[in-house]
Amino acid sequence: MYPGKIAMQRVNFAATNEWQFINNFKILQLGFSKCKILKYIDIEKLCKSKYQDNLEFIQWMKRYFDLHNKTDISTYDPEAARKNA
Repeated sequence: MYPGKIAMQRVNFAATNEWQFINNFKILQLGFSKCKILKYIDIEKLCKSKYQDNLEFIQWMKRYFDLHNKTDISTYDPEAARKNA
């Protein structure tokens, strides 16, 4: 939705440890700040990988996307986006 706002080359797509999750969520929080999205990300809760906390966050993300996305998602290629990063 906001190209160039998140440094995709810094995202660890193979994160398995809590400290790696924390780094990824901090990158996401920075992206939110750049886009003036006021949603607070409780990084500590999300990094614990508790089902309810993660479900609530992803539901919020989906709702935000549905309300604000103006582009055609059928042309988006996530693998190409990762390679370009």
